[in-house]
Amino acid sequence: MWHQHDCIILDACCVLTLYASGRMTEILESVPVQTMLSRYVLEEEVLYTYSGPEGDERSAKEPVDLIPLRNQGLIEVSSLSGKAEIRSFVDLASRLDDGEARTIAVAINRNWGVATDEKKASRILREVAPKIQIITTPDLVKHWTDTEGISNAEIAVVLRSVHRRAIYRPGRSHPLSGWWDSYFTTNP
Repeated sequence: MWHQHDCIILDACCVLTLYASGRMTEILESVPVQTMLSRYVLEEEVLYTYSGPEGDERSAKEPVDLIPLRNQGLIEVSSLSGKAEIRSFVDLASRLDDGEARTIAVAINRNWGVATDEKKASRILREVAPKIQIITTPDLVKHWTDTEGISNAEIAVVLRSVHRRAIYRPGRSHPLSGWWDSYFTTNP
């Protein structure tokens, strides 16, 4: 899965889902390439996950704290650099939000993979840079579970946490939706 790029840059949606899993450190430790994050995404978009009780998840918020991951070197921060990246960002910003546009602009110009769950961002990335690999939260979580031998019960807990705290579940068209659903409905 990771052979195409020596680095992947995480979009805000993937950061939030991985953080909501409660196992972001372990998931990123299983990724055999460096993971990056746009400074803009870090400072402006990945601010909190939901922490309210089941059924009322959005009633409370938990701040996202990525400092431990940065201190461990699991996430590095990147900013737009050079005219080509700025030009790509400007072109993409008319079609995407600023965080997605920055993330994709950096990826295109540095030949990095992009981790995103946003369908529109994926579609546009395939249009403008079809050779850039797109990785999703289910890809990252399944890779972790496969490489680390995570139990079915733990997988179910993690997927439910992602759903509850980040309000995410892959759509039916996602290649791993059946895998996700089989664990999501498992009783831990």
